[in-house]
Amino acid sequence: MFTDSTPAATVLPVTNSETLQARCSYYRSCGIDAIVRPDVRRIFVLANSRLGAVILPSQLAPQVRRKLSESGLAFGPTGSHPRSGRWTVMVRPDIDETTATYAGLFRRYVSVVRGGGEIALPTPKGEREVDRHWISSPTDLLPPGSAVVHAIKLCAELSPRR
Repeated sequence: MFTDSTPAATVLPVTNSETLQARCSYYRSCGIDAIVRPDVRRIFVLANSRLGAVILPSQLAPQVRRKLSESGLAFGPTGSHPRSGRWTVMVRPDIDETTATYAGLFRRYVSVVRGGGEIALPTPKGEREVDRHWISSPTDLLPPGSAVVHAIKLCAELSPRR
């Protein structure tokens, strides 16, 4: 289990020998309706009425994970994109869709993937090096997006904006 001080590490190793289709099948066995986009040789899942995502800065993410844990909630499947310094947390899409909510998230460099949006998943190495890995293993157990947003707001109140 990772703690907030644990450096990001691959939960599910990404290898040269694994195919896109094999990894996609694995994600499907975890309850994630993954698809392969052959044009970009990447694996995605489409946000829908049961699945969304919150993308937040990697500096804020461990604090948010701790707040959720203190509330008795799991962080949910979480992927990291080290090059951009962001984590993607898969959530149940129950986020209040008001301008005020989205403006507050935008000011904290947080974005929400809503219905129809693509959520990029870690993909096996091929001719390209891996640029995403799992922080929390893929599963179909998703925290409410509203709880993740609430935790972000609480953490943001405690730390100054950039």
